[in-house]
Amino acid sequence: MGGIKHNINIESNNNVRMSNSNNMNYKYELEATSSNSDITTLLENIGSNYSAEKNKAFKGNTFAKKLRQEGKSIFSNIIKDENYLTHVSVGQGQWSEIPWIGIYDSQVTTSAQNGYYLVYTFNTSMNKVYFSLMLGFTEFDNLYKGAEKYKKTTEMASHLSSLLSDYLPAYNVEKIDLNSKKKLAKGYESAHICGLEYELHNMKPEYILRQDLKRMIQIYELLKSQISMTNGEFVNIDRIIELNNSSIDIVEDIDFIQIVQETPVLEIVDRKVEAKKAVVVRTGTVARSNQVKSNVLAASSYKCEIDNDHETFLIKDESFNYVEAHHLIPLKYQNDFKYSLDVESNVVSLCPNCHRMLHHGTVDNIKSRIKVLYDERKDRLAECGIGVSLKALYTYYNLDC
Repeated sequence: MGGIKHNINIESNNNVRMSNSNNMNYKYELEATSSNSDITTLLENIGSNYSAEKNKAFKGNTFAKKLRQEGKSIFSNIIKDENYLTHVSVGQGQWSEIPWIGIYDSQVTTSAQNGYYLVYTFNTSMNKVYFSLMLGFTEFDNLYKGAEKYKKTTEMASHLSSLLSDYLPAYNVEKIDLNSKKKLAKGYESAHICGLEYELHNMKPEYILRQDLKRMIQIYELLKSQISMTNGEFVNIDRIIELNNSSIDIVEDIDFIQIVQETPVLEIVDRKVEAKKAVVVRTGTVARSNQVKSNVLAASSYKCEIDNDHETFLIKDESFNYVEAHHLIPLKYQNDFKYSLDVESNVVSLCPNCHRMLHHGTVDNIKSRIKVLYDERKDRLAECGIGVSLKALYTYYNLDC
């Protein structure tokens, strides 16, 4: 396929900068021209013919075979990176309710069952297709029962979405609706991290679909970098889920892995930091700095700030105690303040027991612990332009004063 190849760099605010420079942030290139074999034709073909083909025998079906071949060919010709794989799924042994086209970075996953990947997913009415960055739902399905599997998947998807809050695509859809009550469809819906929606009867032109593909690959690569370790290895989502099966909070597990890879700044200077408008993502998660958390945990000597003698445990390499970072004034109230709440003065180091108590304890227990933290931090908060009374702080925890 001919045409100019563009190097792609990522910017926030939904802008895509394209240049012919050799300084690439990411190692893939996309062809910028169209051909007779294109994304638009592939998606429209599935939308127009899939329902009728499902009434025919699955074994040896030429439509299914052609879709698999064309899908692989189209995306391999567009995405110039040997690490990227494409899989068109219409079923195994029988027609699936929902066809989909998965695009995998093989450094992250080679299957829709685990990790995270890009995917075009069709609703059962065949009038919409969603282009999502999605989690592999099968991992959650294998670990959790009943409604808990969807809840845990949504929690993880929401947290990963919060890491990308400054880079989400224009017209991002927070939820997808596949028009089905079946388990896999509900799983796909809960696993959606971010993405786009297309009307199949009014498809976007090819150049828009390719521009969207560029943007979504950028976001995919960005997420991979956001949850990578300092040694260049990637955080294993399977391991995070496995840890969570015996712990309390998926978000805490992935946060801890990210926090400890930051090198803490040991000399903290409290100052006013202009706040951006809070970006609340789906279930209330707001983007926050792991560097700030790392600084606070190190400054506390990895001890609980409510009581330094509170028992916790050494992490596996025995380098320090396991503690958790907690925003004293919750970040979801950022819009009540002129200056940023994501600063060291508003983050405290807590043992796991105290952290859970602030979320799930009795009113008296929560109040007593908040007062200890407030008395310790109120002057530092003021230095950062964060004025709050103890009474007001109680209201942020839904406590009667």
